[in-house]
Amino acid sequence: MTVRQASPRLPRHRILVGEYTNQAEAQAQRERVVAAGTKGAKVVPLGGGKYTVEAGAFRELDAAIDLSRELQKSGMASRIDSRPTATGLYQVRVEGYASQQEAQAQLEALRKEGLSPIVVKN
Repeated sequence: MTVRQASPRLPRHRILVGEYTNQAEAQAQRERVVAAGTKGAKVVPLGGGKYTVEAGAFRELDAAIDLSRELQKSGMASRIDSRPTATGLYQVRVEGYASQQEAQAQLEALRKEGLSPIVVKN
């Protein structure tokens, strides 16, 4: 078995609320977002002297959509900013199968354990 670090490009979906010309306005909006039940919201610079509130960041688009809808129910216009990002994932590989059939049999056994394995050729 080997463990190695990988850096695939995975999507990251940020929920952004508003666009403000000064940090104080953005901070006031952040407090409203937190009061609506969104923990971890933060003010982030957009560049050009503008700021926004990042209410959350998710790998799963469905989670981002859920938060965006909750904010909209609270009367806050939000948008989802999706972009790929490099992430430090760790891959665990079990090696040493003599044939594709042996690897496939192990794959099926791991799936029964609730894992999501794949077979790769070295």
